Amino acid sequence: MKAIIKFIQEARTELAKVSWPDRKTVINLTLTVIGVSLVFAVFIASVDYVFTEGIKLLTNFAPATSSSGITAEPIDLDVDNIEVETPEDNIQVETE
Repeated sequence: MKAIIKFIQEARTELAKVSWPDRKTVINLTLTVIGVSLVFAVFIASVDYVFTEGIKLLTNFAPATSSSGITAEPIDLDVDNIEVETPEDNIQVETE
């Protein structure tokens, strides 16, 4: 218990030595961080948008072909009427 009390006392002593900024400095630095963060957010969003539109443009130009040159056609799936075959359906039981 004495070690904890000693630690707290030493921590308070060290915190008293710290040169804390005044209110105006804290506000200015906070606004600077928020401003720079917003600028970078807009920059990254812009780059993301440009790359996304570029990829869309490139994929629209390229035909859907495989390496063998066969054009792939989209498959129309009716996902509401999919039948699944379970392993129990394939089990053959031998009777004696």
